[in-house]
Formats: sequence, C-alpha cells, structure tokens
Amino acid sequence: MVVRDIFESRKGHFVGRDMKIGRPHPTDYRDPTYLLAGILRCGKRLPDGALCNTPLRSNRHKDAKLFFKLAPGLEQQIAQIRADKAKHDAAIAAKRERADASAAEIRRRWYLPEKKGGFPISVKQTYIRSALHAVIVYPAGKGNKRFSPDLLDPIWRTD
Repeated sequence: MVVRDIFESRKGHFVGRDMKIGRPHPTDYRDPTYLLAGILRCGKRLPDGALCNTPLRSNRHKDAKLFFKLAPGLEQQIAQIRADKAKHDAAIAAKRERADASAAEIRRRWYLPEKKGGFPISVKQTYIRSALHAVIVYPAGKGNKRFSPDLLDPIWRTD
C-alpha cells in the first residue's frame, strides 16, 4: 500500500532526482513511443533500505523527421499533433475493441504483426496504461543476467 500511495501522490507531476514532487506536467507532456515508457521504475535497494524508484528511460536518440530552417518550432508542433492523433485513435480503437472483443481475441491480436490485423503499439499502450500505473524493475545483479519476469513488480490501477 505504501508504494501505491507514493505513486498516487506523484501522478501528473515531475519528480526530481531527490524524489521530491515538482511542478505538474503540462497538458502536452511527451508521448511515449515504447510500450512501457513512463511506467518502469528502478527497484534497486538504496543503502538505507528504501527503493531507488527512479523512472527508467530509453536513451535512444530519435532523428527529427522534418527540418525547417526558418521555423524549427513547427516540427515539434507537427510531432505533437501526430502523437495526439495517434493517442486519440488508439483510445477510440481500444474502446471499440473492449466493447466487442474477448480476452482471447485481444491476446491473439496482441502478438500478430500490424499488417496481419495485430494491434499497433499505440493501442497496446492504451491497454497497458488502463491496467497498470507503474512497473518496478528490480536489479538482476552484476554481469550479463538473463531476463527474469520475477524481477518485475506491476502496480495495478484501482480506479
């Protein structure tokens, strides 16, 4: 319950490296491009025994799709409008799917390629975000370790 309370108090706000709650996110705060972007948290134990709880992020740099010499601000607006449209389309598609799709059908389409009728990543993100508030990732230890789902701790939504 304590972890859930911490996440609830931070929801919609920036969190500093010192884990202090900062200013609220703007309405156009970044749109994730990875399935679990924005909900993965570090589960490493600190020397005092508390969880690190730092958001895990991808460091992959994306090249801009367009470059306007005289109007570089337009590029960001175009990306935001496209992201908003994808979010909106995903929400509508997910709502439609929930209304007439069974769990078996969702599972089947989850693993299909998009070209064969599978869900695009934006729809998958909508399903995941409707079910999970965060996922804590505990460290596997030093060296190259194999992936273990036991090191993931989902924080389910209750609202």
